[in-house]
Amino acid sequence: SSQLTAPPSKSAKSSRSWSASPHNCETRARKHPHAITQGSHGTGYPVHIPHGGTVLIDVLIDEGELDEAWQTAEGLASPTQWLALADASAHTRPADAARVYQHEVDAHKHITGDGNYLEITKLLIKARSCHERLGSQTVFAQYVSDLRTEQKRKRNLMKILNQHHL
Repeated sequence: SSQLTAPPSKSAKSSRSWSASPHNCETRARKHPHAITQGSHGTGYPVHIPHGGTVLIDVLIDEGELDEAWQTAEGLASPTQWLALADASAHTRPADAARVYQHEVDAHKHITGDGNYLEITKLLIKARSCHERLGSQTVFAQYVSDLRTEQKRKRNLMKILNQHHL
């Protein structure tokens, strides 16, 4: 089958779980989705991803199987994988993507520093785009207003948000 001779996906290459074929990697990942950074979990195969999560989620995203990736991600995906899934799905699942972006903003808002403020801004810009697709700009505007009220003492964050019309 063509699946046995296809080149390895990016996730299979980067996960170091690649052996003889992409089919082997994907089959192992589907059979053992909980096999995360700690190793093989009895499967006999190394399943290491530098940023956590599972090989299966990366494979599904790489292969464009986004609906299945969303179903698999719950309870398994790392923050990096959630963001990759949101980025890949922003046009087709804007509500889901917006929730991921806003969750990450909430996770970052307690950290100070301009680099973090820029990350918050990037996430907000992505969330804004999703809300525009959904026609829910007022919901987004209220979210940003609440965030600004909560974070008003962070002058540099307010300055960066203003520069990006947020």
